[in-house]
Amino acid sequence: MNSDDILGIKNRTENWETARTFAPLITCSRKRYEFARHIISNHYSPCPSFGEEHVMLELFWKGFRDLIKLTAGASGKSSKARKAAKIKEVADIYRKHFHDLRTGIEEYISLAETQKKQPKLNLKPDNYVCKESDTNEPDKSELRLYDNLINTEIDIVVSAPGFLLIGEAKEEASFDGNSESILAHQLIREHVMADIVLQMKEPPTKTEIISFVVGDDVEGQAQVKCMLDMGWLVKENIISWNDVKNKFSNRLNESEK
Repeated sequence: MNSDDILGIKNRTENWETARTFAPLITCSRKRYEFARHIISNHYSPCPSFGEEHVMLELFWKGFRDLIKLTAGASGKSSKARKAAKIKEVADIYRKHFHDLRTGIEEYISLAETQKKQPKLNLKPDNYVCKESDTNEPDKSELRLYDNLINTEIDIVVSAPGFLLIGEAKEEASFDGNSESILAHQLIREHVMADIVLQMKEPPTKTEIISFVVGDDVEGQAQVKCMLDMGWLVKENIISWNDVKNKFSNRLNESEK
């Protein structure tokens, strides 16, 4: 029995494991900096230079929801009209930047069907399809997309100059999938949400999204395979819990010894 367990009951929630593993990175700028450089360097070698004071980390990030709240009322329109206009704006961004997203997923599914050991993704006809209405009122799919984004939470988000690193942590549960949603798969939905937030920010800044996954034995799951296939994730950024703890969370820097 671990003496740190309340009433001797192990807390098995992923949020708890994520919080206690990444807490040292929240409080220590050097640890955040080293973690960010590790993730970025798996895409770029050498990693672009930046100061550790410019690296920020947040857990359980609902960036789209909070951005909408931050900008509410800025247009001067009525609440109902303002929301409808924002839904249309978000849908337009999605159609512009992700017009070929469904095709990419379909190509992965086609590949999975030809390889017996390749895990498959479920896909319904209206998944990732956002129709444009002919009026000022949002189409049903535009409203569903907006609701998907409002409710999307990313476990670990790290910002560094020119980069937004988005991470999903998994311990025992599998990746979320909801075929009734427009954005049906968790990892893909999180990437889309982060990208749309960047497109909506004013003034716009050139920022690249890099995805990572923290978990053990997750590489074989369909969503991870699909992300790898689409180039939204690299194998080096699939990190085990022990690697995070041993390389970044538990290790003391010279200044802390």
